[in-house]
Amino acid sequence: MYWISIGVSVYIEEFWWAIPFALFGLPIILAFFIGATCDFAFLAKKYNYYQFIFCISWIRLVQPSIPQSAKWDIEEFWRNLDLHINLSEKPGEVDLIIWSEAALVVPYVYEPVKIKILNMLQNKDAILITGGVTENGKVNQEGEIYTSLYALTPEGEQLFEYHKSHLVPFGEYMPLKKLLPLKKLTPGIMDYTPGDGGLVKVDRHNLTIKPLICYESIFPNFVRTTNEALDLIINVTNDAWYEQLITVYPP
Repeated sequence: MYWISIGVSVYIEEFWWAIPFALFGLPIILAFFIGATCDFAFLAKKYNYYQFIFCISWIRLVQPSIPQSAKWDIEEFWRNLDLHINLSEKPGEVDLIIWSEAALVVPYVYEPVKIKILNMLQNKDAILITGGVTENGKVNQEGEIYTSLYALTPEGEQLFEYHKSHLVPFGEYMPLKKLLPLKKLTPGIMDYTPGDGGLVKVDRHNLTIKPLICYESIFPNFVRTTNEALDLIINVTNDAWYEQLITVYPP
């Protein structure tokens, strides 16, 4: 700071009356500003003030790199679930844990699954946002299944359930099914039912979120929104279809 003051005083030598300020006043002001900034940063970190000032949320993205051949294998389900949980429980502060599209192919309400997930969330004091397959609980012709994204708290509360609105033709539903009596190309005998899109909220962290599930992200008018309307865009995908590409097995 001393050399800065010398340089300023040389530069403004024509304004002799400002030289005392450049030599003595400027270092004092700079020292006060730097000291106040450091004190503010220390207190913000110590007392978590930054959570309120900057609305920071710590997010953990979990990528287990599970092969597509094991994704829907019921015998592999528990190994896959344990892998998700182990990656989620790694050390470090976290507010939101995000799992991929169709990470839970067994309903969350199944008690053994629920117990494992809640234990993990309670250990981390975090909220889980995960892709999964859900249903409307009805049977026969009224029964519907959805490819979904939903949020769970450590207390077991479901904060939201978003249903994918843009489904993949031939993969998640068969177009012109009455005219073309063909089976879809992916596991399961039922077509998925589309949702209605929209935003969701996580009030615990004061977040408004735009969920996107894989294929939906290619529709610009569906994705486009304003910064004032939301805080976060989450796009979950199942890239295991692409086998050995970097999207599945990052370096």
